[in-house]
Amino acid sequence: MAVHPEHPGLCAEVVINEESLKEYDDEEAIEEPPSENITKYAQVDTDTNFGVRYTIPMGLTGECGVRSQLLLDGKRICSRVHRRQEIEGGDITNCLDKLHTTINGANYQQRFRFSQLRIEEEAKRDEHTPQQLQPIGTVTLKLNFINSLTKRDRTPEPQQTPAPEAAHQEKLPSLGSIAEKSMKGDAKSHQTSLDAPIFAGRYTPSRSKTRTVYNCGKTFAIFNFKYRSLAALRSLHIVEPTPSSSPPPTTHRAVEDLTREEVEAIARNSQVKAEPEVAVKRERRSAFKREAGAVGSDDEVEFVSSKRRKTVPSQQDEVIVLD
Repeated sequence: MAVHPEHPGLCAEVVINEESLKEYDDEEAIEEPPSENITKYAQVDTDTNFGVRYTIPMGLTGECGVRSQLLLDGKRICSRVHRRQEIEGGDITNCLDKLHTTINGANYQQRFRFSQLRIEEEAKRDEHTPQQLQPIGTVTLKLNFINSLTKRDRTPEPQQTPAPEAAHQEKLPSLGSIAEKSMKGDAKSHQTSLDAPIFAGRYTPSRSKTRTVYNCGKTFAIFNFKYRSLAALRSLHIVEPTPSSSPPPTTHRAVEDLTREEVEAIARNSQVKAEPEVAVKRERRSAFKREAGAVGSDDEVEFVSSKRRKTVPSQQDEVIVLD
């Protein structure tokens, strides 16, 4: 969860099935305090619906309330207005997880989704520029204070509107194949998309002849979430690589500090080292047996002790007699 340092209680997070995604700090983000920008990395999976949940604390009202805006890959998708009276009653928690549209007299809903990018080494038809790809991979929540309200005449609604499928494609179209060189070494893995429109009921036009315009001031809080796969986060060194499964070196370690697996590994290594010595001893023993049994297996072998015979001097030898 990203918590704003300047406004206690103001926070936001990306959620899937109401569960918060794993977040990591962006150490390279240039955010000199005091700053309204907060940037986090979020770990995502492919083809999962998501939403952005935020909390506005009681008392953070502005003159007339707060407006929230959600941008997916740099495109403004939806917004929500929280009036002053609503926030004064207590903390407000809201989740933006779908797009509401009115098409051909019917209401539709389209949920947000993370879709995997198709990055190829040599894409045949890649018309994307680095400038177009720059906002891809970021979900942004902006908050503005509402300074005043204005009433204006309601304009007639257009008679012809696009089909649901066309609106679905126009809002967040698929990028298709992207050449690896177009990414400029940026480890991006996903883009945001919209699910197919789901019918949510017939549209009832308002009978009011006026509409309310919310005049907003400067943005006072921006939450940026750079969503990436686990592999992409590892390539960016945001997440540490998977540690090796092999046991740590046991040199100069006390026996009582070793685990059972390490003791068994040492025993196996000692057994491997001892096998050549055992083989040499067996070879020597077998060689002795072959020499002893050279007379034949049916002959008896008798060991006779021999004494050294006394040597008698000959005529050529000089004999010295000691008195």
